[in-house]
Amino acid sequence: MNRCIVLVVFACVAGRVPLARAEEKPDKIADKKSNAEARRAYEDGTKFYNLGDFDRAISNYKKAFEIKPEPVFLYNIAQAYRLKGDLQQAMFFYKSYLRTSPDADNRAEVEGRIKEMDALLAKQKATIAQPPNDIVEPSGKKPNAASKSDAGRFDGAWDVVVACPPQQGALGYSFEFVCYVKEGVLHGQYGTEGVAPCLTLDGRINPDGEAIIRANGLTGDPRYTINNNKKGGPYSYNIDASFSGSRGTGKRIGYRVCNVTFVKR
Repeated sequence: MNRCIVLVVFACVAGRVPLARAEEKPDKIADKKSNAEARRAYEDGTKFYNLGDFDRAISNYKKAFEIKPEPVFLYNIAQAYRLKGDLQQAMFFYKSYLRTSPDADNRAEVEGRIKEMDALLAKQKATIAQPPNDIVEPSGKKPNAASKSDAGRFDGAWDVVVACPPQQGALGYSFEFVCYVKEGVLHGQYGTEGVAPCLTLDGRINPDGEAIIRANGLTGDPRYTINNNKKGGPYSYNIDASFSGSRGTGKRIGYRVCNVTFVKR
């Protein structure tokens, strides 16, 4: 799961546009203007990417591609979607990147990411399909519950440690808190939700112990964040986790290396 995030720089776009000379042709002037507009959209997108505001990063990278359809923008869009946790869209844009740049130097890396995300999406679909899947009737009658041996085999309280070592100038840190699992559904809270720093974990553990857990939180001291993001900034990511007996392990998907351990009380 550990991956080094590479943001491709659009190097072929001019940084500053000089005043047009009288002898310059209109199409050349228009091309310089589009280069400058694409450069501005790229720089804005990269600013938001570094701040972890992936929605605005995606919007600006798409704008840059509309102005100047360079494949590198498709790669950056895919990166932002992946870090946002939208694996379906990330796969779409990674494939678009390879389709428009078949001889890309990082083709093997991108194909590896696509394969990895395809497996994660399959795991998510399996999680969604886990019982119980029935609705509750107005009378209050509950759906038929899955047996304790499957949906509830991991029920109980779990001690959790989220450990993120130093990386890219950010100090390392760890969070220790308790998660609770009921009928296979996991929920845990570090700190107070909505008050920085905080972290919330939610997900469903499959009967086979596999799980994709969603993490959402607010950043704390900027020294512990990549790019020194300001305190209180929102962030989110997925954890690819596996449980067996009274133990569980997980790894953060993308952006920063973080390891998660679960020990049942």
